[in-house]
Amino acid sequence: MVSDYKTIIKIIELINRNGRQGPKDLLSEEVYGWVKKDFAISRSAYETIIKNNSIKESERLENRDAFFVLDSRNRYQLFKSNEEEIRKYLCYIVRENPGITSAAARITFKQIYRDYTPVDLMIQQNLSSQQDVIDQTIRNILVSNITKQKNAELFNQSLTKPFTYTLKPKGYEYASEIEAKIHYLNNEDNKLEYKIEQENTFQNNIKGIKTYSKEELAKMHEENKNFNMLEYYEEFLSSRGSRNARFPTDDKIKNTRLELEDFKCEVDSNHITFKTTSLPNYLEGHHMIPMSAQKNFPNIKLDCIENMVALCPLCHAQITYGTREEKKKVFDAIVKKRINDFESIGFTEPILKVIFDTYYK
Repeated sequence: MVSDYKTIIKIIELINRNGRQGPKDLLSEEVYGWVKKDFAISRSAYETIIKNNSIKESERLENRDAFFVLDSRNRYQLFKSNEEEIRKYLCYIVRENPGITSAAARITFKQIYRDYTPVDLMIQQNLSSQQDVIDQTIRNILVSNITKQKNAELFNQSLTKPFTYTLKPKGYEYASEIEAKIHYLNNEDNKLEYKIEQENTFQNNIKGIKTYSKEELAKMHEENKNFNMLEYYEEFLSSRGSRNARFPTDDKIKNTRLELEDFKCEVDSNHITFKTTSLPNYLEGHHMIPMSAQKNFPNIKLDCIENMVALCPLCHAQITYGTREEKKKVFDAIVKKRINDFESIGFTEPILKVIFDTYYK
């Protein structure tokens, strides 16, 4: 569906910078004026871009990669996650963390929410303080509009600042719904990643091993500090074959990790498997923070050497298919060995705990 990706991003950035809050028809003269102010684009070209990259309201749950949506009143809008979608996830977060603050809830939400749209991740520069759509919406739910019925029937808010939250009975219903959704999606994604990682290792055994030098890794680490997922989103969209497709990965990252570990399993170096034509001891690569979570961390490139782990086939299967307790044995062993790597890209132990509870449940 996407056509002229750079123009779409430019249009949305200008709407977020020059526009005002509130739902507006993107085809109105007012919104076109916000764009035309800083971008030489004809009215007809502008309308074509909007219409060619829109979905119907009824399709919003099936296509999260669209940029615009045609609502029930035949108005073209920026495609954002709405309060109803976000509110349910907040119920799950508050249930798991009773007494949580709104600031902490926003941080946790961004680590577990699975249905981001590209627009959700873009900064709204027309507000008093720059924030993205998700930040603003969560603040509306838990702070600005907490007394509205849809929010008040779900959350208890403390009487004094900093405000903390617990759930009311109805909130537990939504929390259970989201828990089941997270569990299902993550199981499906983990199986897909496991399959892809195994296939990539098999292909490398045929093609031979190519790796990065220490100098190249150091340069990549520095570049990762300025990573912006939206710059790679077009590549992601063009490579998608299904809803379960993930961001493209670099096989040399995995090969380099295997070589750095001297082709020994990071859980236990005594896990000896077998020799192949390219590997002295067959191992498989595993992204500790799964690639399916890339949208949750738009400023950290997850396909990096710090996030790649070398595992024997048994440990790789255990962390993918094992019980929660069995998965945790592998997860904890890796964290203990590689915590400095994870912290160097922003994944502290508290964040890794959320990662495990969300993606390895």
